[in-house]
Amino acid sequence: MFFCRSKVFRQFDEDGSGAISHEELFLALRYMGLKPSKRVVNKIVKSMDTDHSGTIDEEEFLEFFAMVDSMAEFKYEIASATKKGGIWSRIMQIYFLLIFVMFCVFVHMRIFQKIKIHY
Repeated sequence: MFFCRSKVFRQFDEDGSGAISHEELFLALRYMGLKPSKRVVNKIVKSMDTDHSGTIDEEEFLEFFAMVDSMAEFKYEIASATKKGGIWSRIMQIYFLLIFVMFCVFVHMRIFQKIKIHY
């Protein structure tokens, strides 16, 4: 799939400032068929934002994509990075769920012990 990257940039530079924010870059990448996580977009912004302004200007956007040899390869890299974050996120969810269950069991046991003592 071919995109005129200048047009994509201008389309997502909603306020016409000549720069796009993290959120606007996220939307532009999604438009281009990529599905990055917010974490991956933040990493991409760090590599694109050569003047460290916190936003991506058109020149930085075009320079970055000029270095991308293949959109298919870039798409694969984004998908891989997003999946890695997804797995870590899932592990943390399970970890906190287990902590919560253990806490509930502990509270339940303490309540049961107090009731038992009063009889």
